[in-house]
Amino acid sequence: MVWLMEPFRLGRPEKWSGTNEHPNHSQNKLGNVLNVFSHFIYDASYKSVVLADIQI
Repeated sequence: MVWLMEPFRLGRPEKWSGTNEHPNHSQNKLGNVLNVFSHFIYDASYKSVVLADIQI
């Protein structure tokens, strides 16, 4: 397992995915790109890497 961390943010992050949730971003281009990216990582890693809790 790998943990990636960043410095504390003052503002509230915008969540694009979560550990147990998969919001529908079908009307949002950025949401679609992030969704495709996470699926690509899963497929390209032969189903060994999963991205969870994507935030910007």
